[in-house]
Amino acid sequence: MNRPRLVAAVVAFLGMSVVTACSADTTDGTGGGGSGGQVTLAAVQAWAGFNPYVPDQGTSIGINIANAIYPSTFHVEADQTVVLNDDLLESAEIVSTDPQVVEYRIQDDAVWSDGTAISADDFVYLWKHLNGSDKDLQVTSAIGYKQIAAVSSDGDPKAVKVEFSSPFADWKSLFSPLLPAHHMASLGEDAAAWNTGLVEESPVSGGPYAIAENRTGEFLQLAPNPQWYGDAPTIDDVTLRFFGDDQSVLQALASGEVDFALDLKATRALISQADGMSGLVTKVVPTTNQQFLNTQFASPTVGDLAVRRAIATALVPEKIAETAFGGDVAELLTTHHILAPASPWYAENRPEGFGTGDVDAARQILTDAGYTPGADGVFAKDGTRLELNYLVRAEDDLARQVGVIAQDELKKIGIAIKLNTVNSADWFPTLGKADYDIGLGNYPASAFPVSWYGGLYPCDAGYNFARYCNKDFDAIYYSAYGELDDDKRADLVHQADDMLWEDVANIPLFEVPQLVVHASDLDGVDVYLPKEYQLLAASTWRRG
Repeated sequence: MNRPRLVAAVVAFLGMSVVTACSADTTDGTGGGGSGGQVTLAAVQAWAGFNPYVPDQGTSIGINIANAIYPSTFHVEADQTVVLNDDLLESAEIVSTDPQVVEYRIQDDAVWSDGTAISADDFVYLWKHLNGSDKDLQVTSAIGYKQIAAVSSDGDPKAVKVEFSSPFADWKSLFSPLLPAHHMASLGEDAAAWNTGLVEESPVSGGPYAIAENRTGEFLQLAPNPQWYGDAPTIDDVTLRFFGDDQSVLQALASGEVDFALDLKATRALISQADGMSGLVTKVVPTTNQQFLNTQFASPTVGDLAVRRAIATALVPEKIAETAFGGDVAELLTTHHILAPASPWYAENRPEGFGTGDVDAARQILTDAGYTPGADGVFAKDGTRLELNYLVRAEDDLARQVGVIAQDELKKIGIAIKLNTVNSADWFPTLGKADYDIGLGNYPASAFPVSWYGGLYPCDAGYNFARYCNKDFDAIYYSAYGELDDDKRADLVHQADDMLWEDVANIPLFEVPQLVVHASDLDGVDVYLPKEYQLLAASTWRRG
């Protein structure tokens, strides 16, 4: 909605002009009748499996892959609007509000790649595995699914009736994507099949592409799904290659090894390098990828509210963003835990005093809480020194840069920071064990921000690695799920955000602009499309 304003600001503060070549950045590509050919995409983040509803598999890259191989009820467009996937569905509509009932009609020719019909069974399977009733299942979030009372077909496998036990405003976010129920059942015992069955297994496809070959940590090859019921993909071979860092991706782009970079952060250094490369289209575009300082509630140090408040006071998000990106970064800053600045509900919500860099005030917070400085200036209480473990993934240059800034700034208030670098394979296990104090977190925003962030903050949320738990927050937040009136819902969201600030559940910093680089002969690319949909969009690209 506010994209044009933000695009102009991002380009301005980065001090670069948009580089274009041919007519690559259009959105008029359609499936069928294309030139064929091959496309290789580079990923900085490794994929861990093909069940996007399991936390360590449902990463940004995991969701991207899932969107290419599984069917969804709705798709998210570049402007964050939501549209019916009419390849899969004839219709989806609310037929009753008391109780809320949604009816779906599946296209007659919609089938999985093994010829099995996509049916109500797939809806039932997903609901039963995501409604929170089986505690042995690892799930990113039960939101929406646990509000469902029943899923049925009334004898017609292509008709799906979903009845809710309580209203759920973001119902269009559900069943996206679907998993093949019959294939999942063939993998064996239920919990094991769900949690780990798709780690190495090449699943049955219901999207435009199917997995031809997978070597986790190296490459993933997608080929057209022979049973695909939509327009034929215009690209015959899509290969996703894993690179450990941004520099390696840029080198591969320059040499022609890859055609498209999925996730490059728009730092000044990367932009300067990419801008000088020939044969490539380079664009800086805004994202709604919210970056925040992650605060670990299970930590013996950061678990103390006073320590979190002191950190929130001492760190200045604007200064951090300026160091990382340069220039005027006002349009990137965010002060809301749940809503991105582009949201029509967004409001500046950071409490007075936080984000000011007031060293004296931050030190006073610690002093009032009983901390005293040691001979080296590091504060301590009851024998516990404020020496914090800052977790950073080895491939994440931005997180490392923010960590170095935090070292310098927090040293002034008597807090010592040690950077703990882990490789990509150890990243989620480390998060899962809560083996850190702080770190740079990120959570891409969604067309469904209320239900989406329910995967991060409620006590039982699948991505709540910070161990934050406030039952009062949960009560307000869950009530927002079912509020169908937009104004009342927005008010509940703001109340919930106030509570997150009171608890300093994390510290919102900024949205990261994205550097999009692709080969100049790759037509049909929409650089504003959410990155989690680029592999799906590859089915409509063309080689010029």
